[in-house]
Amino acid sequence: MNQTVRKKWYQVIVFAILWLLVMIFINLLPAPYRALFFSPWRTGIEILLLILLLAYMYYLRRKYGPNNALWKDKKFLILFSIMILLSVGRAISIRWF
Repeated sequence: MNQTVRKKWYQVIVFAILWLLVMIFINLLPAPYRALFFSPWRTGIEILLLILLLAYMYYLRRKYGPNNALWKDKKFLILFSIMILLSVGRAISIRWF
């Protein structure tokens, strides 16, 4: 897998990590400040962003082949693991707070 493909994958994963960090931060804010970030559109925007992110990841996989070269890359695995841990942390923070 060439460098530009890896760079695109890294950008997608880093974007997902930043998005999850912002959402966790918003969920951990005290209630009066949290009200500033909540709107009727928030859930729809989050779902739309997640769908677009998954569609782009599917596009990258289809365009650059399903070979397992990406899964052998340690940097990708670390970023992907962080993304999974943050999504679990976000689910916990929504449930408890």
